[in-house]
Amino acid sequence: MNLLRNRRFVLAFLHKKMMNPRWCTRWMRHGMVLASMPFFIGCHGDESKSVGQALATVNGNDLTIHQVNAELRAVPVTGTPVHMQQRALQQVIERELLAAQAVKVKLDRDPVVLMAIERSKAHILAQAYLRGRVGSAVKPARSEIDAYKNDNPLVFANRKLYSLRYLSMPTAALNKEVEALADQAQTLDELAALLRARKIAFGESQSYRSSAELPAQLLSNLDRLGRRPLFIMRDGGLGLLVSLAFVKDAPVVGEEASQQAEQYLSQRNAVQLAQKEISRLRQQASITYAKGSEPVSAAAAQPVAGAIEGGISGLR
Repeated sequence: MNLLRNRRFVLAFLHKKMMNPRWCTRWMRHGMVLASMPFFIGCHGDESKSVGQALATVNGNDLTIHQVNAELRAVPVTGTPVHMQQRALQQVIERELLAAQAVKVKLDRDPVVLMAIERSKAHILAQAYLRGRVGSAVKPARSEIDAYKNDNPLVFANRKLYSLRYLSMPTAALNKEVEALADQAQTLDELAALLRARKIAFGESQSYRSSAELPAQLLSNLDRLGRRPLFIMRDGGLGLLVSLAFVKDAPVVGEEASQQAEQYLSQRNAVQLAQKEISRLRQQASITYAKGSEPVSAAAAQPVAGAIEGGISGLR
C-alpha cells in the first residue's frame, strides 16, 4: 500500500510539473528529447499520454509514440513539431486500417505476400547487420582525404561546369549522311534544321555537368572543342551530336572539398568492408546449388552491389 501511495504521489508530482511550461522548457533545454524528435508530449498539455502510451487506438490496437517516431524516421515530413507528429500519426493510422483489411480478406496467407514479407524481413536484418559491422570503421584519415583531393583535381581544385546541348538518335541512324551534315553545320541549331529538312528524326536536350561527372573521353573532346563546334559520340544504342553551350570554372576547395572527399571515401570504405564481410560469410557457409543454378563464373558468386548498397545506406 505504501508503494502504491508513493507511486501515485510521484505521478501526481510529475504531472503537475509537466503542466508548468517553464519546468518543461528547463528540462528540454537540458537535452530531454524523445527519440530524436524536438517535441515532448507532456509540454503540450496532454494529460492522458506519456512516453510509451498510446497516441491513438484503432479497432482496439494501440498506436504508440514509438511507432510515430519510427514513421518520421522512415518517411520524413516537414512542418512544425506538432504538425509533423500529427501527420505521421495519421499515416500510421491509415496503414493500420489497410493492413487490417488485408488480413480480413486473407491476403496475409497469399504466397506472393508471404514471400514479400519474408524478403523484407531478411533485407532489414541484413541492412542492420552490415551497418553494425562497417558503421564505425569507415571514416577516412585526414591524410587519405588530402591525397584524394590532390589526385582528383578535376573533381576539386580544377573543377569546371559545362552546359551541353544534344541531338540524339539511335546509333543505327547516325550514318555517314548525318556525319556529313554535322561537318557542314556551324552550330547545333543549324544541324537541327538540316536534319529536319531531310526528315531525319532526332531528340533534343540540354544538361549541366561538372568535370567530376563526365567521362574522360568526353572531357578530352570538350578540351578540343575550340577547333570544332560539334562532335559525335556513341553511347551503346544511342548516338549523340553534342555542342558546348558554355564552360566556366567551378572549383570546390577548402572545407567543402574536404567534406565531399570524406563522404566519398567513407562510402567507398564501407563498400569495401561490406564486400570483405560478405566474402568471409560465404567462405564460412555451406552453400549448395540445384542443378542449373550454379554460378556461371567466379565473378557471379561475388558480393552483389545491390545488397551492399542497401546495407550501408544508413551510413550516408
